Amino acid sequence: MKKPLPILFMSLIFIMHVTHAQEFIPASQLPEIPLSASDLESFIPVGWELIKTVSGDLDLLPGQETAMVIQKKHVNNPELEAEAAESPTQSERDRILIILTSSESGNFFRVSQSEHIIFSDSGWSSSTDPFHSLEIKDNNLIVNFKGKTVKASWEIRYSFKFITDAFYLAHAFSTGKSEIESFSYEYYPFSGELNYEFSETDSSTKKHKDKKQHRLAEIPRLDNFVPLSLVIDENEGIIF
Repeated sequence: MKKPLPILFMSLIFIMHVTHAQEFIPASQLPEIPLSASDLESFIPVGWELIKTVSGDLDLLPGQETAMVIQKKHVNNPELEAEAAESPTQSERDRILIILTSSESGNFFRVSQSEHIIFSDSGWSSSTDPFHSLEIKDNNLIVNFKGKTVKASWEIRYSFKFITDAFYLAHAFSTGKSEIESFSYEYYPFSGELNYEFSETDSSTKKHKDKKQHRLAEIPRLDNFVPLSLVIDENEGIIF
């Protein structure tokens, strides 16, 4: 298979940027989030705000589950803003994904959370927040990211399914387009099926499509999965 070098180059630049720009909350600094509460507001710590919530059937218990993303509030402090100008990582807002189930009495119970899965909204070359959407569909929790520059665009989507004791990565999708090439990768961790295609953007040449198997030693879990950390084929630049 011919390597899509321009896209691979773009991907590596993007990954390097995320690696250096994205800082995660140290465990010692994580806010206390209750295991249970009578309302959603109780799961939002002081100094944090709710930016996204969605409800649906994640196949945990009879009834609906709720997924919510909270974000650390921006502090209007000139000294901190000056530090952020010198070091972009200082200006990033930490985000946490929380998944809740509810009882017949109306109480909510925390069943999972992740401090890594949702990108921060700053430190990017584009002013657009990469966190595009959060949805529940077909018993899966779907997290979608999108980005765009003058010459390129990209999208990454992860689907997680609850199995036995945790949420596991069930599907990963990545696509991108530049002035030179376009690509899309699709991976199903449980079956190991990998589908991919790429083509030159300004060419009538038929898209190159192929598939292969790639088995993982361990299926990634939502609570410790980091976006763009799943390397399927380093030589071909297939990374989710």
